Amino acid sequence: MARPKEYLTSTESKNRIMDACKTLFTEKGYKQTTYNDICNLAKVHPGTITYHFGSKKKMAAILYNSLVESIYRYEDDLFADADDLQKLIIGNGIHIKLLFSDPSYCRFSSEYSSEDLSKDDLSHYISLSSKAFRATRDRIGEKRARLLFMAIKGMDTYIEPYIYENIDDLTYDEIFSFICEVYYPYLGQSELNERIEKAMKRMDQFDIRFEDFKIMIRRK
Repeated sequence: MARPKEYLTSTESKNRIMDACKTLFTEKGYKQTTYNDICNLAKVHPGTITYHFGSKKKMAAILYNSLVESIYRYEDDLFADADDLQKLIIGNGIHIKLLFSDPSYCRFSSEYSSEDLSKDDLSHYISLSSKAFRATRDRIGEKRARLLFMAIKGMDTYIEPYIYENIDDLTYDEIFSFICEVYYPYLGQSELNERIEKAMKRMDQFDIRFEDFKIMIRRK
């Protein structure tokens, strides 16, 4: 017997909700998107969203985490010859380049990053950035690495909205250099400058875009 059209499996309803979020977060922004917007576009009951995800922030977190993990995959796949620290700096460069090149990416990242912080958010941030955390810990130790990551997470809640609001008065080069100086204070200025320059040259070999809520990187 054919299944009624209005009936959706758990996977189908989750996919429909996430597709709606991608569309709405791109068109309206994360903060301006309401539950009703998502329900109407996904054609689901509000309880379905609560059942599967719990909150709008959880849905945004899934999309944000997917973008971060995508950058990590590109680091490993396209820049396999670089050491781990250089890959991380390239990853920072990819993220910042997207902030400057795609308004939808910049708005979503800035709005999500400015959400209220909690202990769980910090633990998740370290877990999500585990590769970066390990590289930092190996340089400066566990305690100082955690203190640094707390400072970085706090900075991110302000710096990304600032970039979004003032993008016309800022340049990619100055923000990339500033972010690296904050993220990697344990590197000497000479080594840091060399690594930034090397990262920028490598990224110039690739076309970096944000399409359909996915990061797409292709060699030019």
